[in-house]
Formats: sequence, structure tokens, C-alpha cells
Amino acid sequence: MNARGMRRSDGGRAAKNAEDTENLRGACAEDGSARARRPIRVGYHSTDYNTVRSIAGVRHPGIEPRRVHDAFAPLRYVLYRAFNRVSRFWQNLHLETKLTGRTVDLHHFFNAVSLSRTPWMVTYETALPRWGTDSEFGLSLLARPECRRILALSQNAYDIEADVLRRHPRVETRIRGKMGILPPPQRRQVASYDDKPLSRDRLEFTFVGGEFFRKGGREALRAAARLAKEGHALQLHVVSNLEPDRYASFTTQEDAERARAELAAAAFVRHYEALPNAEVLALLARSHVGLLPSYAETYGYSVLEAQACGCPVITTDVRALPEINREEVGWVLPVPKDARGYARSTTAAERERLRKTIEDGLYRTMKEICRAPERIRSKGEAALRRLDEEHSPERHARLLEAMYREALAPGGRQGVSP
Repeated sequence: MNARGMRRSDGGRAAKNAEDTENLRGACAEDGSARARRPIRVGYHSTDYNTVRSIAGVRHPGIEPRRVHDAFAPLRYVLYRAFNRVSRFWQNLHLETKLTGRTVDLHHFFNAVSLSRTPWMVTYETALPRWGTDSEFGLSLLARPECRRILALSQNAYDIEADVLRRHPRVETRIRGKMGILPPPQRRQVASYDDKPLSRDRLEFTFVGGEFFRKGGREALRAAARLAKEGHALQLHVVSNLEPDRYASFTTQEDAERARAELAAAAFVRHYEALPNAEVLALLARSHVGLLPSYAETYGYSVLEAQACGCPVITTDVRALPEINREEVGWVLPVPKDARGYARSTTAAERERLRKTIEDGLYRTMKEICRAPERIRSKGEAALRRLDEEHSPERHARLLEAMYREALAPGGRQGVSP
């Protein structure tokens, strides 16, 4: 497993993570005879973006993804019809049916854990169990031998789960032995930087994100407005339905309507409520710089998509963002954070400080880019190379296929401490 560029918080943790990663690399050495065996039938039970990104969309001759339902699906339907919501517990707990158990070799979930007797793996973005990290019931499922692998999307997520497990020594060793890091795949969308159809008259910045305020869209708009007022030739593209949030920015529908009016009035802005993914990628391909100055972000898929279009990105340094967006491939805005990488935004004062830090950082960075646009190309080319090295879809598929085979082999990995 390639852990290039991953941050580690202390020497002991780095040594343990390196050991875990080396065990994962050894376990995934490609088996030359795999081609002669039938594909592994991998069950997935959701078609959400995360699952398609990391599991259902994987293409490899040795893997046959199969959509399956689970025994709790009718209950989730009833709960949603009755209460218009389903709790995280029921969203992220799986139980296979007898039919499902006969049609797949193993399950691979995103953020979910299982009661099933069929071997299973899970990829996660923050921590497990999803409904509560101190749930003894959820942790016991992760410790069971049926759970064969626990794959973090990032070093940040790995470190958070390791921190959780230190509070649960009874199961820590069994669960840690299954853990590893496997970032999501991302294919290039342009063969080279020269293929980008860029404007020569102005710099084009693009923000993509439904949750406009949580992802720093308001700050991007205000920073761009300051630059436009100073006479800089720029265009700001915003792809967002301007959804407010009560998690990080604590914004309302009134804030959304105010932002919609500001976007409509700004001559330098083109606002799209929504675009198909293919059109988003085409927009990024003709953009010079991407923007994701988030208050809160578990990973940052839109950073990968921008980089795949040769588009370097300005981000904050929350959670996993500095793992995928470093200074050689983009621009990073430091913000006040806690030990786990979350931006400090609990109180109104903290949110105002965070808002100002992001807006001022964006303004300074975008102004530097306007004054020295030649830096964009070198970062865009480096971003394309980084994707090839760290997010190759072919390598990702080979690693998964090898892990699936290992999980199903006699005496396959079942959480024994390395």
C-alpha cells in the first residue's frame, strides 16, 4: 500500500502505521495465477456516490460487483415513510438474506458493518461504527472473524479510528490487525495540461459543491468580488444549489437566498444550480484553478476531479485535504483546527474567525495567482502526476482483487495482530 504523502502525528503511531501498511502491501502482492480463477462475486448494497467510487465502479477481470439487498431494507423503508428519516444505526447496519449469502463470495461496504456470516470488508471515511464510535455492539462486529478488512480512505481517517480503539483495549488488537489505507481511484480526464482549452483573456476559477456554505462558497464569492473590484480579469464559476447547513457554517435558507442574489448580481460570476458530472468535468478542464476552501470535509472527491482535469485547487487544510492537496500541486490555506484535523467552528466567535481566515486567505492566494499565473501550469502538471502515482484506477483494482482473494483464502486475514 502506498502511503506516500500521508501525515503521521508521532513516532510511535508512524511506526505502527508503517507496519500495518507494509503488511497490507505484502498481503496484496499480485498472484500470477489469479487470471485462471473465476471472478470474485463482491456484494455491495448501496449505489451512493461513495460506494460507486470505491467499490461498485471498480473494473477488474477478477472482480464481479453485484448489487444485493439486505434483510433490513424493508425496515429502513418503513422508518423513512413514517419519520422521513432513517437513523445512522439502521443506515449502516447490514444483515444478508439467505439468497444473498448464496450469490456473493464476500460483501464490501462503505461506512457500514454487518451481522452476516459471509466474509465482509468495509471502507470508511471518518470512523467506525458510523452511529457511535463507543458502541460496544458495533466494535464487536468489527472484531468478529467475518470482518476481514477495514480500509480507511485517508491517513486522517486511519488515525481517528486508531484513537478510538485506544479507548477499547479489549478489541483494539483484533481490529487494528485488519486496518489499512486505500485512497479512492481517479482517472485522468485530460491526457496532458496542453489539452486544456483555457481562456487567454481571463483566469477562470471554479467552485463545485452542493453545500455552498460548508464548502466555503460564500468566502470564494467575496474574495473574488474584492479582486474584481480591483480590476483583475477573472471569472468565477459556481456549481451549487446553495444548500445551507447546520453542521459547520450554521447557515439558513435566508442565507442561501441572499447568496443567490449576490451571485446573480455579480458580472464576473456564472452560477449553475446543477450540472451532470460530465459537464462538471468539462468545466474543470477549461478552468485554471479549482476552489474547495471547506469548513468541514471528510475527504474531498472534487479535489481529485479537478486535479484529473489538470486544474490545481485552493483548499483549506482540514481533515484529509492536505493529503491530496499539497503545495506542489495546489495551494493550502491553514485554518484553526483541533487534534483530529477538524476546523474549530463550535461557537459563533470561532465560526467568524474561520470565515475571515478563509476569505482573507483566498483573497491573498487568488491575488498572487492573478499576478503570477505562470505558476498554474506547473501545479496542474504536478497534480496530474500525483493522480497517476497515488490514485491509479488500475492499481486500486489490483489491490482490491488481491485483498478479496486473501480474505477468502483458507486461513485468510481475520484480524490477527501482525
